[in-house]
This record gives sequence, C-alpha cells and structure tokens, in this order.
Amino acid sequence: MRLVVAPYTSNSNDIGPWYQTSLAGLHGLTLYQRPGFSYPPVWGYLLEGLGQVFRMVGIGPSSLGMFDARYASLSTVTGDFSVYVTSPLFNVAFKSLLFAGDLAACIRPCHPTNLIGASSPSRVRRLVPQPNCHL
Repeated sequence: MRLVVAPYTSNSNDIGPWYQTSLAGLHGLTLYQRPGFSYPPVWGYLLEGLGQVFRMVGIGPSSLGMFDARYASLSTVTGDFSVYVTSPLFNVAFKSLLFAGDLAACIRPCHPTNLIGASSPSRVRRLVPQPNCHL
C-alpha cells in the first residue's frame, strides 16, 4: 500500500529542504556548501547521494520538482505548505531510502536465529517469531 501512494504524497514541512539537498547533490554541491539543512547528517548525505545518482543517469532538476510561487503566501501565513512541488519520481526515490531503512530495521529482529534462547536449530523451530515486523 505504501508504494501505491508514495508517488503522490509528501510532507510539506520536510520536502523543501530535502528537495533542495537532492538538487544540490545533482549540481555537485556537498551537504554543507549550502545553509539550511537541519536534519541528521546521514539523511542529508543520502539525499545528496540521491541527487548524484540522478545526475549520473541523466535526470535533470525539472524532472524532480518545481518552485511554485502561488504557495508562498500560504507557506508564510500557515507554515503548513511548501513552495516546492515535487514530482512522483522524486517522491518515490526519497521514500525508497526510507523504505530500505524500514526493511533493514525489520530483517534482523524478525530472523528466527536472533530470538532469545535460539542457540540451536531445533530450538529455533519451537520459538515463535517476534511480532511487529509488518512492512
């Protein structure tokens, strides 16, 4: 379900800096060559790398999104809108990084050999897998 709605949804408060960081990577800038990125550095480096991948495969900035000045007054008054409208391609690309993190966080805890007391294969079969690993 997440992949179905991923191209058409984004969080307006976060998408602006994330989009700009990916564009900076697309233009060959590093994370801290432009001000305003107030998220964890690893996330910034991933977004910068995403922009570099876009550049390597020949995807230009206009394919990732656009600045829409019509949203500027809404953004100023409410703080709930972004002046950036991102494309489905960009939305799926940055969300794929997030989905990969979800998957990586779930794979190890859900693996039967990681359960407490699973010291032998015969004991693994008798143990119940950990819940809450629903992607």
